[in-house]
Formats: sequence, structure tokens, C-alpha cells
Amino acid sequence: MHGGTIRGLAGVLRKIDEILGVRDILKREPLPPHESAVWAALFSEIHQGSCNGFVQVKDLTESVNKILRENGERFRLQPRKVGAVLTSFGVRHRKRTSYGYEIVLDQKDRATIHNLAKAHGIEHRLDDSVKYKQKDCHLCGGRPPKK
Repeated sequence: MHGGTIRGLAGVLRKIDEILGVRDILKREPLPPHESAVWAALFSEIHQGSCNGFVQVKDLTESVNKILRENGERFRLQPRKVGAVLTSFGVRHRKRTSYGYEIVLDQKDRATIHNLAKAHGIEHRLDDSVKYKQKDCHLCGGRPPKK
């Protein structure tokens, strides 16, 4: 009876492993073009020297639409839609300024952006300049952060 319980448990564990393996594959599904473009643009922005924890939504929208255009997409996004995509991925901190809305990115947000970029494979949408700057980013596996 004890041996049967162990075999039964082993079968359950194999089934769980199969389910988790399928879930892992599903997590790596490519994002829809508009979400992928938003994520690639945001990932690019945080690797630019000009990003000090704030990204203008209107500037991000311009970058998103440039990515969409370069990838042959016929549609463009408005700032409100870009904001909705960011919210759906958990980037919620915004601040109203005289220039429009800014996205406020703390260290946790930056880590989330990196994790989702890796999970969804947005590398094909990145400029060469961003790929070069990744070597200086501790979240990309580059240099450790300055203290």
C-alpha cells in the first residue's frame, strides 16, 4: 500500500510538471504587436541616458508609433492607449505635468520591465544603440549599479 502511494504521488508530480511546462511555454508567447511595441519603446527609454526615472507618455507614444511603422504595422496608438497597455502590465505610477503625463519608474518597475522583456522576447524590436547600452545595465546582466 505504501509503494502504491509513492507511485501515485510520482504520477501526480509528473502531471504537475507537464502542466507547469505548458504554462511556461504559454508565457513566452509573443505579445500582440501594439503591446510588444509599447514594451520595446519603454525598455529602450529606460536604457537611454535621458531617463532619470521619468518617461513622458507623449515621447513614449512617438517611439511606439515609430516601432510600429518600422515593423510594417498600419495602425498607430494614441497616448491613452499606450497608458492602458502600461497599466495592464502593472506600470501604474503617473504624474501630471505641464507637458502631459509622465510615467514614474522606480527600481521595481524597471525590474518588471526587464523581466517581461525577457519573457516575451522583444529583442527583435530594439535598436542597436539600446543593445549596446544593455552592457551597462545591471538588470540586463551588465555592470553593477553605481553607489
